[in-house]
Amino acid sequence: MQLVDFLMAHGRLDAVQRDRVLAVRRERGDSESESVILTRLGMVGERDMAQCLAEFLDIPLARRDDYPLAPVPAGELSADFIARAQVLPLRDMPDGLALAMADPNDDYTVKAVRLAVGKPVLPWAAVPSELAGALERLYGRGAAAPAGGVAAASPAKSRSSVTSIG
Repeated sequence: MQLVDFLMAHGRLDAVQRDRVLAVRRERGDSESESVILTRLGMVGERDMAQCLAEFLDIPLARRDDYPLAPVPAGELSADFIARAQVLPLRDMPDGLALAMADPNDDYTVKAVRLAVGKPVLPWAAVPSELAGALERLYGRGAAAPAGGVAAASPAKSRSSVTSIG
C-alpha cells in the first residue's frame, strides 16, 4: 500500500488529491517522496504528516522530549550530513540507533546512516520544524525547515558528506 492510499483510507486525502500527488511524483521521479509532495502542496500539514508516517510505517513519532540534550555519538556521521539529511540520532539502543527523520521513507539516508554507524537504524518520524529546532540547538544548523516543511537530503548532495572530512 502506498502512503496516498493509506491517507485516503483514513479520510485525509481524496481521489483528486491522490491523483495530483501521483502525477507530481511521476514528473519528479524519485527526487521527492509522496510525503514531501503532500506537505509542499499544502494537502497535509507537517505535524499531521509526521503522525501519518508514524502510523503508516508503524514507527515511533519523535516528540520534543525525545530529542537529546547533547549530540548522540553516531560513528562517522558528520554534522553537515545530519543537517542536510534532516535526521538526528536520538539514542543508541541495544537493537540499533534511533534516528529522528523528517522523511522516514528516505531509504537512501537510512542505508547511509547504517553504513556509517555500523549498526541497524531504527527510523522515527519527526515533525520537521521540531527536528530543525533540535538540529539548531545541537549543531547550530538546520534552524529552519525548507519550504514546505518536510525535507530529505538529495542523494547527490549527501553522498559526499556522510563521513567527516579532516
